[in-house]
Amino acid sequence: MTKRRTHASSSEPTAAQAPAFKAETEMLTMLREMVHGSRLFAAQGGPLHGALEEGHPDSRALVLVGPNASGKSLAVRLLSSWLNEEKVEPLQVSMRYRTQAGIHRAFMFGPFGDAEDSTGNVSVNAITGALRTARGRESAHWLFFDEPDIGLSEGYAWAMGAFLAQAVNEGPGPRTQGVVLVTHSRELVRSFFEHCRDTPHFMDMSPQQLHRDEWLGMPQRQSVADLLSLGETSVMTHRAIEAVLKR
Repeated sequence: MTKRRTHASSSEPTAAQAPAFKAETEMLTMLREMVHGSRLFAAQGGPLHGALEEGHPDSRALVLVGPNASGKSLAVRLLSSWLNEEKVEPLQVSMRYRTQAGIHRAFMFGPFGDAEDSTGNVSVNAITGALRTARGRESAHWLFFDEPDIGLSEGYAWAMGAFLAQAVNEGPGPRTQGVVLVTHSRELVRSFFEHCRDTPHFMDMSPQQLHRDEWLGMPQRQSVADLLSLGETSVMTHRAIEAVLKR
């Protein structure tokens, strides 16, 4: 097991909604300002929840969790807006690019097809391909891994967490400045934290705003009614965000 260092303790968002940072700002400072300084978050009266549990001060990794329609994608877009302003490239690694053409797909999957491959192995190939590309990337960048466990059983999700932690420990690339892991998988998160040398930062965007140990030990189960009303919940969240952005 890796020895870890711990630390106690339809408008698009633009850089105007994200806090202003200097290029040399540490990830932790940036996350604090997003949660406590952005008017989209509850601390400033916004509709989004966010309980930031700080890891080691030197960590450049964030684990972002929360139920569907809780605003995780918006948080990623807020971070990306600031990074673009600072000439730091936000590289999105997501399975949704599997069926798309262009640079995003080539970045993760390479030039070859995957029609005969399993969904789980396509996820593995997407992650490994993105890490290979990051090693040769000449521009400063962050890596955003969006649900890298799609198609993986719990055992393989654990392995994926260990694999990503290994990449973080070694440094994904010489110009990689941050890694954000967005997931619903408790096995992946448990493994990632166990294998990371520097304890990552953790943020739960659920209304309960759980700490990591609480989140890991308290599986959240929704009702059938919750499931069938998910679309309505998503629309309500979107409208609340729209209202803030139009102020």
